[in-house]
Amino acid sequence: MSTLETQGLGKTYGDFVALAPTDITVEKGEFLTLLGPSGSGKTTLLSLIAGLSEADSGRILMDGKDVTYAAPYQRDIGMMFQNYALFPHMTIAENIAFPLKMRKTSAAESARLVKEALEMVRLPHIADRYPKELSGGQQQRVALARCTIYRPSVILMDEPLGALDKKLRDQMQFEILRIHKEIGGTIVYVTHDQEEAMTMSDRICLMNHGRIAQLGTPADLYFRPQSIFVADFLGEANLINGRLVSEAGMVRLNDGSEIRVSLPRPIAQGTEVKVMLRPQNLRLAETANSDSISGKLISSSVTGASTKFFLDAPALGDKPLIATRATGLSEAAPEPGRDYRLTFDPRDAVAIPASEAA
Repeated sequence: MSTLETQGLGKTYGDFVALAPTDITVEKGEFLTLLGPSGSGKTTLLSLIAGLSEADSGRILMDGKDVTYAAPYQRDIGMMFQNYALFPHMTIAENIAFPLKMRKTSAAESARLVKEALEMVRLPHIADRYPKELSGGQQQRVALARCTIYRPSVILMDEPLGALDKKLRDQMQFEILRIHKEIGGTIVYVTHDQEEAMTMSDRICLMNHGRIAQLGTPADLYFRPQSIFVADFLGEANLINGRLVSEAGMVRLNDGSEIRVSLPRPIAQGTEVKVMLRPQNLRLAETANSDSISGKLISSSVTGASTKFFLDAPALGDKPLIATRATGLSEAAPEPGRDYRLTFDPRDAVAIPASEAA
């Protein structure tokens, strides 16, 4: 049985549709991330699941029970916020024990569970401290311990790492994944950070304009996007205009050249398409027999582990084509002003109907 299910769940504010009727099923033990730009509906969906907002349509089921209009405390959920939301006048042990106190857990059992929770987040020595005495990363670990201590069916996380610097975010991603595996809980996680979503999720629900743009594994969304929005939002992508001239996957580009591409689903011959090519899948070569795009190197930029190459490509018009490769001194550097062929594996070139922008 699924842990969480929404059926036609929707929310409007006057004429504004914050969340169009939405169906999602989250399986027990799954890590589902709600991803999208500001105003996409991801926080609205989380608020409805948490009971912090009231739905205008649809139902919410938890473990098969209808909780659409139940109060937040009547839903078997834990909540983790971006701003920690710790009680400043309570010790860390008292903060973590608070949900147990509300559930009238005995003092002895509560003390045992708090000790286990602090060991789980690797902070056994801070039980008697106050939140103001901890770093941001430590406070967020305490918040994680508090929302998991009573083993709720669903743990909701609303951009919990947004207030941390990159190094701390990376550390906390590991901690959340470790604890998720340890307790086997179901997590619904909100973020606008694509890398965070790709790193942590079993599945990603990418949202736009209050609707689901695509729901699937990180690999599904990254390698087989179903719309131009998904291709452009998740990672860097070259989007090249063309027309499908064969249902077997041959596309004629604007410069008259033809390339073979992958078709994630059937597309009618003659359809205007955009071909998605990720920069890391393009290789600079002097010559090529087929499945390549011509371009003149404009410039390059070392970004650390990778180097970006910007090329003027007739197939793209005014927009530069971007290719990347691992940074290294062993290879000869491509020369600006020279003509190159950008070769690729046709399986890495994905055709998307140009009409499917959202």
